[in-house]
Amino acid sequence: MAKAWQYPRWRYYLMQAVMWGVLAAMVGAAGLVDHQRRKSLEVKLGKPQTKRNLTIQLPEGWTSKKSDADSPILFQLQDPVLRRTLQVIRELHPEFVSPAQYLARSFGKTTELKIEPLMIAGTPGSIARATLSFSDDQEGSGDAVEVQIVAAATVLPSGHAISVQIVGAATPSQLDEDLVKRIAATIEAHGEPKLSDEGLHLRGGTTIDVPDGWVGITPEDPNRSSREIRMQSVGANLWRGVTLVPVTLLPNDDPSDIATLCSAWDTDWRLSQTKLLGPRRWRVERANEAWSDYAVSQIYVMGDPQGHGLMAIFEGSGSDDSWIEPMWKALGDGTKFPQSSDLQPRLDAGAKIVSQIKEHGLNNFLGDVRPERWWLYCYVSPDHPIGWLHEEPVPGVWRQSNESRFTFPERGNSSVLNQWEGNEKLNDYACSVQRKLFEPHGDETSHLRLSATIRNGKIELSASGTDVESKESIDPSPIYLPGGWAGLLVGKLPEKPMILETDTFPGYEGAATSSLMQLIITPSSDVAHSGQPDAKPLRCMDVEVNGSGEISRWFFKSDGSLDSIDYADGFRRMKSDLPSIRNSFTNPFMKP
Repeated sequence: MAKAWQYPRWRYYLMQAVMWGVLAAMVGAAGLVDHQRRKSLEVKLGKPQTKRNLTIQLPEGWTSKKSDADSPILFQLQDPVLRRTLQVIRELHPEFVSPAQYLARSFGKTTELKIEPLMIAGTPGSIARATLSFSDDQEGSGDAVEVQIVAAATVLPSGHAISVQIVGAATPSQLDEDLVKRIAATIEAHGEPKLSDEGLHLRGGTTIDVPDGWVGITPEDPNRSSREIRMQSVGANLWRGVTLVPVTLLPNDDPSDIATLCSAWDTDWRLSQTKLLGPRRWRVERANEAWSDYAVSQIYVMGDPQGHGLMAIFEGSGSDDSWIEPMWKALGDGTKFPQSSDLQPRLDAGAKIVSQIKEHGLNNFLGDVRPERWWLYCYVSPDHPIGWLHEEPVPGVWRQSNESRFTFPERGNSSVLNQWEGNEKLNDYACSVQRKLFEPHGDETSHLRLSATIRNGKIELSASGTDVESKESIDPSPIYLPGGWAGLLVGKLPEKPMILETDTFPGYEGAATSSLMQLIITPSSDVAHSGQPDAKPLRCMDVEVNGSGEISRWFFKSDGSLDSIDYADGFRRMKSDLPSIRNSFTNPFMKP
């Protein structure tokens, strides 16, 4: 899914259960709790039940709470005796992480965290236990209650993370842990992609031999260019995976350009160090995170002189990273880049269209009238709305403001405000982007401010926010197209494969903070969009932000106007209007 929809999803649904745990700790006397917990050994599991391709057995006699249809929470139950809360979660991640990292992120910063291996649904996973302290005194006496969280999780070949967690009053017993293990042992996952030890074929013709002991995951999403391989399950403590992303490397790429590739994959990689290992070879090491003691994560990038490249993202549970370098060597030895390359024709095509825009002006491409437009972001169909976009051009001048908002049940909200102005010959341009992330109850958790300005023939980039602070001045290349206009010009580009550089792009705000990102643009034959397979085929342009591993497919009507955009993982952008947007959301944050 597009990176504008990244949100701090790791803890939101957990905190809902934590509140029940706080209540249990406040009202339950320690002796009574211990007595009742001994009785919890008698908890019986009910008959298997299936929801969203997951079969599981849950405790009998616990009170069930209904979740929203689009919520990642499949089941939520409460123990009527101890007020423990049980949640079963299934959610898809645009970037793959190990089960240990998934759990450690969801727990956040705790004073003590215990993570051990556990098999779930035939896949290596992890189980974690932690105690959180919360103040229960409104007068500042310092009294606190302790809440215990026990959670088991795995990440399936489909990329879905499965989690079973119990939240309740903290005790020294292992009963909650035993119950989580019993429930996790009943899980069966259905409809998972097939695994194969055959070689991989990536976009552009790159092939990779799968090393012994590893298997590739059969791709199911045509809008993903990345491929993933997993270590075969030989032990519950060995969840290891590698995501392989085809990338394009330009002749003068430096560490800042490699960092931009990584942040296009996941903006958390902005805080990283890039080391040149040799000609067209880099290693990227992530900054220390709170979960670094429980999971490993590293990126390697390599390429050939003709512009073909490969980015490999390594993820594994546990603190042992000694397997990564030998695995990278095996992948490197088994990677074959194509003999021919279309890099120069793509660069030439990009430079030609930018030159034409500068010569003839934006007016020749976008016209005198740019209408105000509303767009709905949804999952598969408008019945599952997740966000909206409002495009508001200023009449008579080359200035525009785009505002977008997104919401995910029980996980939080986000907003992006993108404003820019300039002249039609592209030699005057200033862009400002503000992105904010919010918890479900409204508190802001993260913010990012970006700006790009053309001044004295230079592009000045600056970024500031919760976890970033940078300022760079770079020379524009012949293929540089200011980001404000890039999204509006996709449908006006000639039907030729090309590469453009830009400072920002819808859905990837924050990916380029110290260098420009590349747009790999490829015309497609006329196709019908995924939501309407029987519809009349439309002209289509594929756009891939270099390093993201995702392809967005832009569909245009015969008059050249944008009809819709298909993203990875079934997400779409569709034409809408203000009344429809207002009627699509009950969340006050989402009301325009």
